[in-house]
Amino acid sequence: MNKQRLEAIRFFREHAGYVVGCRLLGAAALADAEHCAKALGWHVLWEHDNDGLWDMSWADKETLRKIDQGVWDVEVASLVDAHGKFLASLGQVIGADSAYKRVVEAELALEANAVELLEGVAA
Repeated sequence: MNKQRLEAIRFFREHAGYVVGCRLLGAAALADAEHCAKALGWHVLWEHDNDGLWDMSWADKETLRKIDQGVWDVEVASLVDAHGKFLASLGQVIGADSAYKRVVEAELALEANAVELLEGVAA
């Protein structure tokens, strides 16, 4: 295992969610998806999510206060391929720091890789 992959796995093991008993497997899957996305020239566009503000009924007062004061932004992450083709997205991402954004980007890449694989099998 090369050093970069090991560092990526450690990052995702620390920062991403997991299934009990499968934490390392999930971290490795995210690390591999991130690597694959970079190799394919995929990237994530982060934009303000106006639609994400439409229903904030789930949010507590502290979250709403931070959004209203501009401490946190509400964003949408859109994964696109090297040609700009849309692959996957996640909206209503609130208050994401760089670590959380990296996790979201890897999760989108993992999802898009699975869809690409299934489309290839179905063809």
